[in-house]
Amino acid sequence: MNCPTWRVPRPHRPGNPAVKAPPVPATRFFDNLSYVGNEMVGCFVLDTGSGLICLDNMEPDDALYIEQGIRDLGYDPAGLKHILITHGHLDHFGNAVYFREKYGTKLWMSKTDEVWAKDVDALPEKNVKIPLAFGMDGNLEDGQIFTLGDARIECLWTPGHTPGCMSFLFTVYDEGRPHTCALWGGTGPRKTLAENQQLLASIHKFQRRTAQRGVDVAISTHPFMDNAVTRLALCRTLSDGVPNPFVIGQDANRRFELMYQRLYEDVVAGMKARQSPPNN
Repeated sequence: MNCPTWRVPRPHRPGNPAVKAPPVPATRFFDNLSYVGNEMVGCFVLDTGSGLICLDNMEPDDALYIEQGIRDLGYDPAGLKHILITHGHLDHFGNAVYFREKYGTKLWMSKTDEVWAKDVDALPEKNVKIPLAFGMDGNLEDGQIFTLGDARIECLWTPGHTPGCMSFLFTVYDEGRPHTCALWGGTGPRKTLAENQQLLASIHKFQRRTAQRGVDVAISTHPFMDNAVTRLALCRTLSDGVPNPFVIGQDANRRFELMYQRLYEDVVAGMKARQSPPNN
């Protein structure tokens, strides 16, 4: 059937980044996975059975918000054992050192991004030239399986958004049923052709691996990318037995990743066109 789409066109871009985004209630949306954040950016709290892992850490002024969100979920923030940071942008590494100093939480990022994010001259303008001001306790590597309790987080090096951006694959449970979840670590395109070509190569690598793993759940630390705010609201009233809106299936996950792929392809094509000399 060939008919116009009924879906609302979405630019997959944030609103005004200068305005603090509305908060989203801390929400458990799988047996072992919860969202803490706002409508612009957030982090994910993974319950491993032997302590908590936080994926990303929002903005530097969000540490107390994250801490309270963990409490609102019914957890003790002292149980936060590790923070895994996807990449070296300010809205993802936040003030993670707060948790290390207060609770002994261990901090992790790729070595490439740890070095890059400390270089104020390397940072993009959107980060207001604020560098990473603290060190990591360890560094994530491509293909590494990060383990704690029942959790096995596969780390994939997916550079382009930043030089050492990492993406994660891990198992989540919905009413005891396992699903494979993917977190694409870097979202938006960059300013140079080389960076965007690298992003395109990385999304292809990611697509191959998610297909191998049979990924049927996709999440984003930027909820404007995937209608997560609406879906999280549904999860807060979801009755037992009703399908989870984050379990999208393998085919829908491929189409979600294709959205990223086409975004990067369009940017690369546009940059190449602007670089090409006009035909005489």
